[in-house]
Amino acid sequence: YGYNIGAMSGTLLSMKSKLLASHAQASIFVASFLGGVAIVMLITGYLADLIGRKKTLFIANVIAIISIAFIVTANSIYGLIFGRFLTGIASGMILITTPLYLAETAPPNLRGRATLMFQLFLSFGILFSTIVSLVFYKSADWRAVFLFELFPIITLLILLIFIPESPRWLAFKQ
Repeated sequence: YGYNIGAMSGTLLSMKSKLLASHAQASIFVASFLGGVAIVMLITGYLADLIGRKKTLFIANVIAIISIAFIVTANSIYGLIFGRFLTGIASGMILITTPLYLAETAPPNLRGRATLMFQLFLSFGILFSTIVSLVFYKSADWRAVFLFELFPIITLLILLIFIPESPRWLAFKQ
């Protein structure tokens, strides 16, 4: 989520010169992320209760990979907007489900630290995307900035294999 917030600041100018024809299109592209976040936040809690926190996070990461594919292969504003909307959906799911999972799995004496770590990693994602954007600024390779998002997504997908489902959700389903 943090990477997605920060990625826009470093890529918008080079994208605007290549694919975004107007300020209005650029605004719609940026807003499509927030639209996806807002819409999915209405249903993510229900989804996490229905299928579990771990599966919800897995689905969010798969959607994030699909969204990156749309963004980096887009040849028009419409592909960019749709990809960015999907990115918002994935980010919204992660934004709701991760703190929920942390609160349900961390021991009481570590819950505050777990939530703090989520916030710190969110901020680190913004910093990381800013650094990646700076690296690719001269070449104006905005697609590479979005491709770099695959590193944290794939890392989370691998880690999801090893984490247990939330004990609270398991008890709720009994």
